[in-house]
Amino acid sequence: MRVALWGYYGPNYGDNIMLKVIIDYLNKMHIEVEIVDLYDISNYLNIDTKIIKFKEKNKLQKLYSLYKLSKKNVINIWGGGTIFTDCDGDGNFGYFRMIKIFGGKIAYLGIGIGKLTNKERIEKTKYLLKKCEFSIFRDNTSLEKANNLSKSKNYYLAEDLSYIYFNKFITKQVQYSNYVLLTWRNLVGYMNKQQEKDLMTDIVESCIKLCDDYNIKNVLLVPLDEKFDNESCEYILKMFNNKINVYIDDDNSIDNVTNLICNAKFHFSGRLHGCIASEFFNTPTYGLSYSLKMKYFYQSISSNDYFDIYKEKIDYEKIKNIVDNKKCVSKSKFVSGANKNLHLLRELL
Repeated sequence: MRVALWGYYGPNYGDNIMLKVIIDYLNKMHIEVEIVDLYDISNYLNIDTKIIKFKEKNKLQKLYSLYKLSKKNVINIWGGGTIFTDCDGDGNFGYFRMIKIFGGKIAYLGIGIGKLTNKERIEKTKYLLKKCEFSIFRDNTSLEKANNLSKSKNYYLAEDLSYIYFNKFITKQVQYSNYVLLTWRNLVGYMNKQQEKDLMTDIVESCIKLCDDYNIKNVLLVPLDEKFDNESCEYILKMFNNKINVYIDDDNSIDNVTNLICNAKFHFSGRLHGCIASEFFNTPTYGLSYSLKMKYFYQSISSNDYFDIYKEKIDYEKIKNIVDNKKCVSKSKFVSGANKNLHLLRELL
């Protein structure tokens, strides 16, 4: 069986980690794989795997590619991410639906289901879950949602794929020293601009307080999604108004970002995989929960080191408590659970 791998690959830190894990495994098992490039992947990554430059094709060329990807010896797998939501992913509905019309195979690996209230999105989700060969979910809540929408014997549960990468990662020194790390998530679509600016103001003030209270010299801004987060980082940089040393590191390679997370004195994390990396490497972290997936993650590690950006205000005393009393997360069960993705994948292929 040949794998056509789909995903939000290229601009995003978390998705690129999952891409690496999946590609490394398929190559190790000598399973033929090609990446369907939806986001100009070559602009962000140097990939040694066969790439279908799907984004560059016109409508007729895309249709022909979908027809070829519908052959009996091909399975189209979306690898990683919260792919079913109201305002982000729709399960790759347009392309996967066409593949099913052509008689092809689709599947999902290491995915989650986010907030789903939009009737059209719910119907799309039901259709794709019913038609897929298998779906491996990364959290129990997503699995329960899937069963409520469309019961199937082809649903499975495993931990997030990123644990496999983190477990093999070797921390190195970085050029920065003694810094607070801020990885902001652009919140367009989740709140209005003024609400986001107010939240940015609170975070900036908390960063400055933290640096004063713990004699931290620098603040480092890192966009974890080069497609969406760069502008936010530039805006936040100006908000500090030269009150403290602030830098932007725009090297979005997964090794560099992971290293920066490992070496941070504290991390304000706006994206899920920034939080997962921090907790894995025991970096004191305050998660900015904009999505249910953040809540699901912190529940999975029995932690409340996050705040709901819609319902809560930043609690600076809680931040200080996180710094002073950081609890270590047990890693073995998460790594074992993440490897279950790959074991299942091998059996299902």
